[in-house]
Amino acid sequence: MLQLLPLLLLPVFALGQTASWDFPKPYQKNSAGQYLFNANWDVWHLGDTLELRWNTTLSNYNIVMEQGKTGLNTVILRKDTADNSYSGMKWTVQRYNFDLSLDLPFYFDISSDAYPAGGSTIITRTNYFNISSSPRDTTKSGTTCSSTSNPCPTNKCTFADEKNRTMEIGLGLGLGIPLLIALISIFFLVKRLRESGKEAQNADFTKGAVPVAADTNQFSYRDAPKYSSTVHEISTRNEVHEAPGGSQY
Repeated sequence: MLQLLPLLLLPVFALGQTASWDFPKPYQKNSAGQYLFNANWDVWHLGDTLELRWNTTLSNYNIVMEQGKTGLNTVILRKDTADNSYSGMKWTVQRYNFDLSLDLPFYFDISSDAYPAGGSTIITRTNYFNISSSPRDTTKSGTTCSSTSNPCPTNKCTFADEKNRTMEIGLGLGLGIPLLIALISIFFLVKRLRESGKEAQNADFTKGAVPVAADTNQFSYRDAPKYSSTVHEISTRNEVHEAPGGSQY
């Protein structure tokens, strides 16, 4: 009977071992205790800085990262002190010994201190998440997906990219619309100048023009004297020159 006492006390001890995840979000279980699948997985990039947060009454436990059903795991935190105020850590997304090409989701466990050597109990686990093998492109985003007091999952961390795209579209419209108006104005100005040139070429110059005389002599100068005499200059004072005979017409 005494040998069975530890086994009888084990459920009581297990009831006192509670733990829950704040970030990443915890997995949900159905009435049968099975983990429910949630399609809204976060996607993190290598190099992202996250703040993992949890609550537990355990004094000794491990934070373990696992990948799907591969059986691969790594302990990213081993706590063996009685200080229960330790309930978070900053973590940089990295590949460890996992194969990212398998395209299998990851999750975190809070387990007893014996894990993964055996005989451990998984207290709680997080929802699935994926890890991208490429670092996040910070040139297009104004922030990295780092978790603080209000975690910023990757599916919520696209606001900076969308804001930048909106600003680029607004800037493009702000520059494009005045340029378009200027081009349209130049087009109509050139068109108007061409039409004015055509009107000048096709203009009717008969209005207000000076009529051409039918008889070329009609407008001849008639006030000139009909007869005129030729005047000869006297070269010396004593010479007398006779006027030429007759008059010239």
